[in-house]
Amino acid sequence: MPGSVVSLHVGQCGNQIGTEFWKTLCQEHGIGLDGVLLQPNKPGEDKKDIFFNELNCGTRFMPRSVLVDLEPRVINLVKTSDCRQLHNHGNMYVWTEGRGAGNNWAHGYNQSAERLEDIFEIITRETENADSLEGFSLSHSISGGTGSGLGSKIMEQVKDRFPKSILQTSSVFANANDETDVVVSPYNSMLTLDWLVEYPDFVIVLENAALYRVATETMRVQKPSVEHINSMVSRIMTSVSAPMRFYSPVYTKLLHIAACVNPFPPMQFVQTAYAPFIPADNKIMEPKSLISSAASMSSKSSAALGSPSQKEVHHCMLSALAVLQVDSAHQGSDVTAGGIRRQAQKNSIRYPPWSSTALSIASCKLSPYMEHKCQASGLLLANHTNTAIVFRQMVKQFDQLYKKKAFLDQFVKEGVMQTMIEAREKIVNVVKLYEEATTMEFISDAAGLSELSNISFNSTSNNDDSPMRSNA
Repeated sequence: MPGSVVSLHVGQCGNQIGTEFWKTLCQEHGIGLDGVLLQPNKPGEDKKDIFFNELNCGTRFMPRSVLVDLEPRVINLVKTSDCRQLHNHGNMYVWTEGRGAGNNWAHGYNQSAERLEDIFEIITRETENADSLEGFSLSHSISGGTGSGLGSKIMEQVKDRFPKSILQTSSVFANANDETDVVVSPYNSMLTLDWLVEYPDFVIVLENAALYRVATETMRVQKPSVEHINSMVSRIMTSVSAPMRFYSPVYTKLLHIAACVNPFPPMQFVQTAYAPFIPADNKIMEPKSLISSAASMSSKSSAALGSPSQKEVHHCMLSALAVLQVDSAHQGSDVTAGGIRRQAQKNSIRYPPWSSTALSIASCKLSPYMEHKCQASGLLLANHTNTAIVFRQMVKQFDQLYKKKAFLDQFVKEGVMQTMIEAREKIVNVVKLYEEATTMEFISDAAGLSELSNISFNSTSNNDDSPMRSNA
């Protein structure tokens, strides 16, 4: 039986996508935005208690969520939004001084030390309300200050305080190829990647540029808004847990999903492709079959990571899970694991030379509480070696900024310079590991596996410029 999941939303981005996530989850379980059931429960159709606490003898449901920010604006919006009655306001933590992290990872990380126990008092209380805690799901951005710095501290402490629990993150990456609004984003991102390598069991990578591309090309939105993008992200996030919530015969626990998509830590970064993203003005019921949804989700047009090619490396899919949802009338009518794999091959998905069985399938029903525009939908969770291209580009951006010694004053003041250099070295090693995984030597010579043990992913620094590592 699947256990309970506590959702943690950190920083502006984490709370914004968290708001859309809960709206989508409520829709899928027939729950109003006030937490009251809109339709009678349908026993055996869904499992609400994975993400919700049941109140009033099952007539009201409250998200098992914790909202955290260092400035009040976004959480105050939640408190006055149409979701204001949904969440437990006692599970919302805002720093009373409300200064924020100033778009600086080190500020977010170091400031959290003063209020960490207050935050974890809320988190611990929520875990105690769960019948059987299985893990945590954290949403955040890696390029700002609060989601990156405070998010890193929370990841670290979750694994320290709940070592047997699974930790999954939905991590929003800035466009790796363009400048962002945050000039120190390369520093923030590199430091956050260090913690993402270290602590989560798997990381859902959500790249802004790729999401905008899908919105414009697939959903035909000329100028996608933040709301458009967050709605797409929420659909991806809810689909990850669909096998757990809608009685799939397999992959019914967060642990099962983590084991499938992360067979070779620390290569735990998972790309996504979802289909169909239907244009908002399309009100016609499309006759999408499960096979056609599978075909769409394994195509580049549905991918939420926009990485370029790398001619000298034959990048491949190390492991993947296809989550396929179908309405009750068509369940099992046209889907076989072999058929899905053949469709993936048609879309030029390459497997590593040492494996040809990297794709697993989990099928379950669509929500019985909603009217669906399509008979089927699909989410591909892919651990692909072309993640190395994105990381290599992030290292390049970091080097360009660091070479100029630009905007380093606050990082020096916070004493994180040695940590920053170690983070860069670690990510370079992960890039090499991903690239090595594309060759037969990764298995035949055990080069890749020995590399895993040789790289110090839990190293501590004795340098006085790196005080944080004592807790890492």
